[in-house]
Amino acid sequence: MSRQAKLLTLWLVVLFFVGALWGGGVLIRERIVGEEHARAEAAAALRASAVVTYTEQHLHQVRALLSAVRQFHAVSRSAEDTQRFIDGLGFDRSVIENIYLIDAEGRVLISHTATSGQVVADRDYFAFHRDPANRNAMHVSKVEMGRVTGQLHFRVSMRVNAPDGQFGGVVLATIQPSAFNKYFQQLNQDGTQRVVVLMGTQDRTRRARLPVPRDDQWPEPVEAELWQQLPTQAKGTYQRTSSFDQVPRTYVYEALAEWPLVAAVAFSQADVAAQADPRIRQLLVPAVGATVFVLMLALVATAMVVSHERLARAKQQVDDLYAQMRARATHDHLTGLPNRSLFFERLSRELSRVRRANKPLALLFLDLDGFKQVNDQHGHDAGDAVLVAVAQRWLSAMRDTDTVARLGGDEFAVILPHTDRTEDLQAIATKLIQLAGQAIELPDHATVKVGVSVGISLYPAHGTEIDTLMAAADTAMYQSKGRGKNRYTLAEGQPMAVQEATDWVVFTDAHLTGIPEVDQQHRELVRLVNEINRTLAGAQTAGQSSAGAAKQIKGLLGQLFEATRLHFETENRLMAAVNYPGRPEHEQAHAHLLGELVQMQARLSEDGEELLLQTLKDWLMHHIEHSDRALGAYVAGLSENNS
Repeated sequence: MSRQAKLLTLWLVVLFFVGALWGGGVLIRERIVGEEHARAEAAAALRASAVVTYTEQHLHQVRALLSAVRQFHAVSRSAEDTQRFIDGLGFDRSVIENIYLIDAEGRVLISHTATSGQVVADRDYFAFHRDPANRNAMHVSKVEMGRVTGQLHFRVSMRVNAPDGQFGGVVLATIQPSAFNKYFQQLNQDGTQRVVVLMGTQDRTRRARLPVPRDDQWPEPVEAELWQQLPTQAKGTYQRTSSFDQVPRTYVYEALAEWPLVAAVAFSQADVAAQADPRIRQLLVPAVGATVFVLMLALVATAMVVSHERLARAKQQVDDLYAQMRARATHDHLTGLPNRSLFFERLSRELSRVRRANKPLALLFLDLDGFKQVNDQHGHDAGDAVLVAVAQRWLSAMRDTDTVARLGGDEFAVILPHTDRTEDLQAIATKLIQLAGQAIELPDHATVKVGVSVGISLYPAHGTEIDTLMAAADTAMYQSKGRGKNRYTLAEGQPMAVQEATDWVVFTDAHLTGIPEVDQQHRELVRLVNEINRTLAGAQTAGQSSAGAAKQIKGLLGQLFEATRLHFETENRLMAAVNYPGRPEHEQAHAHLLGELVQMQARLSEDGEELLLQTLKDWLMHHIEHSDRALGAYVAGLSENNS
């Protein structure tokens, strides 16, 4: 072979290996970048779900507080008494800045500053609640500078009705965006600096964000394809270049089910590269020195093995992260006790168990006395120390089968299965009061004492459903406070015959849409939900087997599914006939609700009948009050215009 031929052969071999090396490197890089992008997206989805859970928990607490203030004011009709009632609530001021009461003319009646009497009738939330169409709706306003405090906050508000049912004003809570920052920072404990944001779906502005915007950036609407996706996709991803730092990012979002809000967690390509580049360098640097094609194949094979091992470790990390997020979502971060969400889950399961076994159950609501004074005199760190100490004392005194939960602020609850003897309840309540009243040493070595007011309700004497049982315990707890605090009160029960004769879900004229066919179908749906409730209660009273009760309930759920499907078909035809502008969202809600009914049937034995029952009630009444009444108002407006 000539020299030229040998050189040509040599260069051809060199070029072949160089090409193989380059092509293999490109493939490996693309694979690793794809894996890291998928990993980042999965982690962001978990974080977005955690933000949704965290936000819903606090908004549910706000709704409960505002409902209590509204109800108290409706009875007392005294701003001074209502102010004292608010001061005694002891809510978590690290999240809820304060609670205000505003009259029908927009004057501030209750404020924590000396600015009562200021008029706020021009605020968006005031106009929203003054509209009769929003009689039962909550409102979450955009972030604005408070006229009273001069601080940035957003407001959660609800309407107050006058004795004649007319508009009587607004009760609202203010929340600072910074209240969410501590939790958002916890989501970035792995050293990353992801963007975490909570936005309003109606005004498209931010309620909370990390990193924190400048004051003048809060009112800026977010322009993104998210708003086109949300009507049909409650979860998903979208791409957007931030107006703050001009960095393109992938956003993973999840909408809140009951509130006009959406949470999103974003990561950039630079975040992906920071994880992918070390892997790429580790795999390709050895390949650069490869001179033998077999070695190149070996390196590629090694890269595949390493990639699979990395992927397995990444999956484990995501699983561990999910477990951490689950724990954060179901347990109170301060005391470690089950939070409100896990409390509802356990109460449902325990009620289902005692119902099937024909056994009693006790529910205790506990609210600390003197906790606000500890916070005011010694600071929030002292208040946290009190909550932790009391929680640990109570937890150590309970059985393994009992549940001690923190509902929020200084409010706690205890679930006691198979307990209803008066002497046992007296002993337990007395023990809890004694433990709470023992001296507590603060971080600065000062000592304080607090008390506790306890309310007790019993299944089935005071209620057979979650909400009725909780309402009885809550009322008894407030009776304890009214009788001098630091004591317990057993709820006053009705005879079982009276409870069974009363419908749990009541359909009134306030629920009418004005469309006769739709209203009649609503009555049938309410009847079926009440029938499911009576079947559960009847099975317990008669000692029916759990299998027999479950069979009846599944049959009733089947009837409810069919009645719901026919009802949705009726509404879909009506919306098409009148060209209803909210038709796409309404029909999407129909599809989602039917899917929920199917899942409820599948989860009957898993989640417990009580949680299923409560979910059914909330689902049905929320849809009637918020979706179907809006449709009825639109149809009525068309009739007036055509008359």
